[in-house]
Amino acid sequence: MKTIIYIDFNNTIEDIYLKRRGYKYFNAISRLANLCQDNLEIYVITKANVSLEEDVSNFLFMCPDYQRTFYKGIIKNGGAELTFIEHKDGKFTFSKPMNLGGKTKLDGVELSRKIIDKDNSASLYLFIGDDKDDDLPM
Repeated sequence: MKTIIYIDFNNTIEDIYLKRRGYKYFNAISRLANLCQDNLEIYVITKANVSLEEDVSNFLFMCPDYQRTFYKGIIKNGGAELTFIEHKDGKFTFSKPMNLGGKTKLDGVELSRKIIDKDNSASLYLFIGDDKDDDLPM
């Protein structure tokens, strides 16, 4: 069962990373990965127009090794850009940003879906956030 997760960065991943509260999150991702037989893709999303690559890199180094490869991309500026995370030989790099043209997180989800799940093979989409106004519309 292919599963795609969109997870907010600000105050969601940030709390896991900065406040070292990851044990529950990593446990949940591990259980979900087992249920979907490791066919899991995670995309970090933010409405901010900032460079997240360094912060996401630091977060990935904090993740359990086997979970790092689940993180496939970053959607920035409310859906304006998609940057893929490329994994090879235990290391990761970031692709050149791709212009999506969105203005909101909902735009980011809808526009990126056409690229990351163009054959509609995902059985489940999960959206993780902390703000009902910013994250619920995803």
